[in-house]
Amino acid sequence: MKKITRYSLVLLLVLCVTMVTTSVVFAGSLIPATPIVWQDPTATTDSSLIPYTAAVVDTWQLPAGIETTDKQLTVPLGFPADQIQFGGKALKVSDLAAGKTVEICFDFPVYRYDWSGSVYMWDGSAWVKQATTITTTDGSTQACAKVSANGTYALLIQFWGTPEPVILPR
Repeated sequence: MKKITRYSLVLLLVLCVTMVTTSVVFAGSLIPATPIVWQDPTATTDSSLIPYTAAVVDTWQLPAGIETTDKQLTVPLGFPADQIQFGGKALKVSDLAAGKTVEICFDFPVYRYDWSGSVYMWDGSAWVKQATTITTTDGSTQACAKVSANGTYALLIQFWGTPEPVILPR
């Protein structure tokens, strides 16, 4: 009888150790159940501003500031490969009077999944970073910038992910 109790106790201990060291990871809450939809960017200003024009442009249709990778992806020109990409569509602002500003906002649905980003303007030779504010309201995140120049603007994003643990030398 003591052998059966001893074997049962050992078996229970082995089972507990096995269950503690091997566990199932449920990543379902990290992966969105529905596809991510990028809303078109918008431009807003107060009503006293002289009119301006804002047109949404697919990034692959931009006349400059893009390049195509060997995997046929359209990415912004001038950044290291596989580090930065467009977040949604671009916005072309025109007919904005000198000295006037307009706030442009880009939908940023992947922000909560460890992506960072900023609004950039194509200046004719490079993408120039604009002062960007990230706001989240009712589960919706936007990247906005106040701009005062006509031009093409885009949200450029990159994945920063979980930081690697630092291993100190012994």
